[in-house]
Amino acid sequence: MALDLNSLVSILDKHLYVYRQLLTVSRQEQVAIVNNKPTEIDDCVHKKDQLLGILEKLEKAKQKTLATFAVEMQINKKIVSVSEIIDHLHGKYKEKIKQYIKDLTNIILELKVVNQNNGKLLNYSLHFIHHMISNFTSVNEVKCTYTASGIYQKPNRVSNVEYCF
Repeated sequence: MALDLNSLVSILDKHLYVYRQLLTVSRQEQVAIVNNKPTEIDDCVHKKDQLLGILEKLEKAKQKTLATFAVEMQINKKIVSVSEIIDHLHGKYKEKIKQYIKDLTNIILELKVVNQNNGKLLNYSLHFIHHMISNFTSVNEVKCTYTASGIYQKPNRVSNVEYCF
């Protein structure tokens, strides 16, 4: 069983490493958003997609390994979590896996905060762009183009676009 525990710990270590990379890329994305660098934002999005693909494969491997442990430990559940396996372990593996859960929880919480901030920054940017476009292309209200005597009166300003030309 120790060999199987080594493989589980190895998978969990890889899982943690990829989550750390995901956090790093999310922080880089935040800097790119603040500095208004769309190419870098796009690069970060592609990196995050790749990392999520790796996490998906690791998650499948983890679930397969946990299912094997569940059979060995006679746990009658289809899907078993790492936390449930801990209850059946002793010694260094138990401590190692507890530390994994603690580290992963902290990284996920930090990743959540960074991603929420990135979302807010992007929304602020979009609102600003929308505001600028609205102001740039808005048509000012024109009350009347003719005077009471019927003489045409050219309006002072129809839109902000006129000032560009």
